[in-house]
Amino acid sequence: MISKIHFKLNKNAKTPVGPFANIQTSMNVDMKKYNRGIRTGKISNITGVDLDYDENGQPKQKMCDFIREFGTDYIQSFNTLTQRTPKGGIHLLFQYEADLRQTQTDGIDIRSDNGYLVYSPSSIDGVQYEIINDVDINKMPTDVHSWLLNNLYRKKKTEHKKQHTTLSNSELMENNTYLKVPDPILEKELESLPDEYVNTYNS
Repeated sequence: MISKIHFKLNKNAKTPVGPFANIQTSMNVDMKKYNRGIRTGKISNITGVDLDYDENGQPKQKMCDFIREFGTDYIQSFNTLTQRTPKGGIHLLFQYEADLRQTQTDGIDIRSDNGYLVYSPSSIDGVQYEIINDVDINKMPTDVHSWLLNNLYRKKKTEHKKQHTTLSNSELMENNTYLKVPDPILEKELESLPDEYVNTYNS
């Protein structure tokens, strides 16, 4: 179930009016006095995908890669609730995906647990956030989910440690494996032995 939890943002800004993390139910927001935020994450069953343009109105690197992968008609193709930001960016709202944690890259940000998005009809410097695909918040396509996982997050390097096996003396002998002891150490050990040990030795 989708829960659109709205809360107050400062007027002409993206910052919350006080702490928002404990807000669990939607509040009425007077849009003449405030901007409006919408909570993301498990609490609302929403994962937001924020596609950004640079200051010159050109898509940033990751957004370019995204469009190259899914085509310029991705909004119609995904068919989920979508809004345009005052700078021309795109907010795609999907049903919550637990493994897509919040992150920020050059062109695509993920908004999820403990996060939020500025929501329409908020405005910055007189330009509004605008709903451009007014439909339900739908499940994220599998190929989009996989692409985001593979392209937005650093893969952890796994260190493979060598396995060391300790063999008993009998196992070493059975396998014809001998321990090589440096001569100086061997000589020192022999010198410490009593005389009868060497004198009574029979080959």
